[in-house]
Amino acid sequence: MISYFINTHGMDLQVAFPSLETLDIMHMENLKIIWHNQLAEDSFFKLQSLFVEYCENLVNIFEYNMLTRFQSLERLEVYYCGSLQEVFELQRHDVRESHAVTAIPLKRLILRCLPKMKQVWNKDPQGIFSFQNLQFINVCECESLKSLFPASVARCLMQLEHLRIYKCGVEEIVSREEIAEVAARFVFPRVTFLILSKLPKLKWFSRGVHTSEWPLLKQLGVLGCDQIEIFTSKILNFQETVEQSQLETSIQRPLFLVEGGTLFPNLEGLALGGNFKMKEIQRDQLLEECFYKLKEFSIVGYLAVFDWINFLKRLYSLEILHVTHNSWEEIFPYEELFDQEKNATILAQL
Repeated sequence: MISYFINTHGMDLQVAFPSLETLDIMHMENLKIIWHNQLAEDSFFKLQSLFVEYCENLVNIFEYNMLTRFQSLERLEVYYCGSLQEVFELQRHDVRESHAVTAIPLKRLILRCLPKMKQVWNKDPQGIFSFQNLQFINVCECESLKSLFPASVARCLMQLEHLRIYKCGVEEIVSREEIAEVAARFVFPRVTFLILSKLPKLKWFSRGVHTSEWPLLKQLGVLGCDQIEIFTSKILNFQETVEQSQLETSIQRPLFLVEGGTLFPNLEGLALGGNFKMKEIQRDQLLEECFYKLKEFSIVGYLAVFDWINFLKRLYSLEILHVTHNSWEEIFPYEELFDQEKNATILAQL
């Protein structure tokens, strides 16, 4: 039985793959650990891409004492590893021993079909590691995953451009240990593509009082997230909200809180469907301001009943409308589309 992919027994530690750039590990059913913790410091120093697939007994990808070695790693993909618990195992690292934060160069992270993975990071790496270079994240079919980002990781995603979470068990996107803090602020300055799809347990973006900002977001899809209100600009008095949050961290809040219509100033494409709690979108002036650049709107499957015709009337830049997998008997009431002179009153630009 193979326990280690890389074993140091009888090996010259000074030449442990110092020039290797790509490593693919596939169909190693008995593999439990990839890296031996006695590897030389320069081992895998130039490794840029790691691909792991069908390693049924693997429980993690990186242990706490190995991450500092991978100073060139930019791409990580993990598929179909049935026993994987986490990607980054940080539990045994003593934060007090760290004098400087190590920036991990990882840019692209793809995780798929990992049924037992509960966390990507098993603890918040704050003060130890930074994942500030992440640009592309795709997480699919990880039904045991409870949250995606620890708070410190979410706060440093200044380079992130693409985020997709599909068919996962996530209850929150960002987990926070310091819930009692004053309202947290999460800024994603470069994200242009965000898809949250088939997340039936999603209840929070992050527990506790928080705001999020998406200044460059162009494509947004929220599909099959039926436990959470998606958009709202209505919230309790700020101080009351903070006090209430300190007393009860389980209070549910909207996925996106709109303040002054500035949440999505560049949004061009929106896809919604299967969102049973969505009820505020059609009648809120601030939300209207968020969608003034919207060019493409897709309704996929069931959408909670709302006055969507009046909502469409406010989409002055809309050019493309998709309605699919829907049981509606009528999409456009005639009396809403035309005036008495039979001139189009809405959607004239389509």
